Amino acid sequence: MADVAAAWKEGDKVTACGALLEFYRNGTQTSWYRKLKLQGSKQIVRLADEILDDRYTGMDQTGSVPRTREGHLKWAHCGPRNDWQFCLELNRHQHLMTLYRAWKETGKKAYIERLDQDLRDWMIAAGGQGAPFKTSHLEPAIRMPQWSRLFFALQQKKAFRPATRLLLLSYIPIHGEYLTKNKSGYNWATKTQLGALLAGVCWPQFKRAPVWRRSSLKTLQENLAMSVYPDGTQTELTSGYHLVSLQRSQEAVDLLKQAELEVPEAYAKLIRKMWSYVAGAIRPTGSLPLNNDSDLKDDRRYLRAIAQRCNRQDWLHIASNGKEGSAPAGHASRAYPWAGQLISRDGWGTKAQWSFFDFGPAGIGDHHHADHGHLSIQTGGKDVLVDSGRFAYQGKMARTYRTSYAKHTRGHNTIIIDGKGQRCTPDKTKAPAKAGTDYLIAPSFDFARAAWKNYEHLKGKATHYRALV
Repeated sequence: MADVAAAWKEGDKVTACGALLEFYRNGTQTSWYRKLKLQGSKQIVRLADEILDDRYTGMDQTGSVPRTREGHLKWAHCGPRNDWQFCLELNRHQHLMTLYRAWKETGKKAYIERLDQDLRDWMIAAGGQGAPFKTSHLEPAIRMPQWSRLFFALQQKKAFRPATRLLLLSYIPIHGEYLTKNKSGYNWATKTQLGALLAGVCWPQFKRAPVWRRSSLKTLQENLAMSVYPDGTQTELTSGYHLVSLQRSQEAVDLLKQAELEVPEAYAKLIRKMWSYVAGAIRPTGSLPLNNDSDLKDDRRYLRAIAQRCNRQDWLHIASNGKEGSAPAGHASRAYPWAGQLISRDGWGTKAQWSFFDFGPAGIGDHHHADHGHLSIQTGGKDVLVDSGRFAYQGKMARTYRTSYAKHTRGHNTIIIDGKGQRCTPDKTKAPAKAGTDYLIAPSFDFARAAWKNYEHLKGKATHYRALV
């Protein structure tokens, strides 16, 4: 960096910028991203080809993004369903990794050229269009993992232009400062502070980098301690966001290890507990429970990856449906007394019988559903009793069904009384359920019980008791 400083001191900004680019091009720092190993697929290539035609996919919808008269993409475009979430997805820049992976799969230069073009276009035009640079704390946070990987992985590629590199370097401190000051909480904090940590670890040359590192790591530790119950469940009690929070926390640990920085043991211990919940709760067909605002997707690949890295043969056995590793000791069923969840199963194969019984608190935040006493069952590889899951956040689908069905008691396997659903508010318990009284896992049976008496606009009083054996 001495050449950069000397040229800048002389007022020769062009030479200083050139020296700065050479510093990163020829450096060895952040070596783990310089050797980024990501594979593509036919599906990835198809999505990348659509991007070349200005067609983008976000929130399970694909549509053309129009351009301005100056030729810039309209970064504030809300997609084919006029869904603001589509716009947010577009501005999170995850599609840049799609282009990178398609290039790795095919070697087609056009993908890197488009990646460079979109990144440069966003930095020049998005703010002026009112696109979400800071609409929520999440967009800058989610951009940072894409930016950090791509900046270092593309250092030897001419298609990654000098102007784009310099623009990106100018945006890093803006993001680092913004994310450090806007911490949020729970699963949002894991994203925002991972973004700040990335800025501080990957670009230690910035004057404020040590501040970003210290502040973000402190917040990450405090947030996880606050938002994870002693049984390893994240207090939003939404398996989808449990996994989001867990993955971001694991990325922070991995980043610290790669940079040869200390990983606080208390932080690592909580993360291991969260992985244990994933292993114990995962369904035979690979998805986590569809509780609260969760989505139906196969999560076995995440469990397999961490099992292999941590040499957890029991987790590998679960992720492979019993084909690899060694079976966990003891009964296959699991109870989570702080979450108030009983996961019953008779084995780890794809045809195993599995059930999820919710007898605990609703969960904190905005992702809770009115579903106390809900029961999901899967057996023989098929769902028998189901949960509505997240359904949709915005757009026509959400306006039609979310409040009236997906979050309502009628969207779950529990009763309504006189047509009235449960009155449910965010909730965090101060004590666990009692073993032997509220739940029990015995050699020959599992048991748990639930009770709910608060129903919306109900004339008179009623309590729903439900016991599961």
